[in-house]
Amino acid sequence: MTVDEGRRRDTFPDGSGTGTDKVPGSLVAAWKARVAKNPEGTTLRFFDGALSAREVDVASDALAAAFEARGTGRGDRVGVYLQNVPQYVLVLLALWKLGATALGLNPMYRRRELRRIIDDSGAVGVVCADTDVHETLGALAGSTVRWLISTSGLDCQSRNDPRVFATTERLAPAPDGDLMALIREFEGRSPSPVKLTRDDIAFLTYTSGTTGPPKGAMNTHGNVLSVVSTCASWMGVGDGDVVFAMAPLFHITGAVVNATISLPPTPRLSWRAGSTPRSPWMPSPSTG
Repeated sequence: MTVDEGRRRDTFPDGSGTGTDKVPGSLVAAWKARVAKNPEGTTLRFFDGALSAREVDVASDALAAAFEARGTGRGDRVGVYLQNVPQYVLVLLALWKLGATALGLNPMYRRRELRRIIDDSGAVGVVCADTDVHETLGALAGSTVRWLISTSGLDCQSRNDPRVFATTERLAPAPDGDLMALIREFEGRSPSPVKLTRDDIAFLTYTSGTTGPPKGAMNTHGNVLSVVSTCASWMGVGDGDVVFAMAPLFHITGAVVNATISLPPTPRLSWRAGSTPRSPWMPSPSTG
């Protein structure tokens, strides 16, 4: 690498340093800037389904309102107990719009492993796959969790390829509702406004527990934005580029470098999800 190449990789696309002066005040502000620039550009694609930035914004507003109606607000932790599916993105945006924190939960965790993180984090809600509702209810009994919402991997697409999905039949939703049904129910509604700062917690992620019990790591909006901006600049990511999101979104690498890197107005990415309950989520290029 030449000195000039090194300097370019240590600056933002506008030539400024990698400090925080050019970074939006929160992940929500970064997302809103993207929506404002190209609201109709394809942002999320999953097999034959697609959502524009405007549609993702409206859907996440509705979901945030649904969460708020269940008593969820600023500072609350909500578990995202999902594989890499498009709904993961909607949940993240909805929680951040409330000022709440997304708690990444490894979908391979079961019973005691899951319960320990729930108890340690004090999570008030969980979003899980409809295939995991029964077992998750048992694991959460008597915990701090007040509500459980489920979602189907069959949503956001219509191919229902049996070679890909564990089941092509829709299962009964969790007691507190189906995520996409709630988005339809609360369509047109928005959560109460929250003034976020760079010090608000965006993600709560846990270590794998290799050297002891898993430990929670708090990642602020400013923290995540700085990493996203620096990584995007260093990699030279720009409009229409693709991030092949192989890392699981419950892991901090997947959550920040694969998913959240799509949020800031510069650079821009579209999210085309090609994941299923058995395979990774893969953002791909679009017209937006």
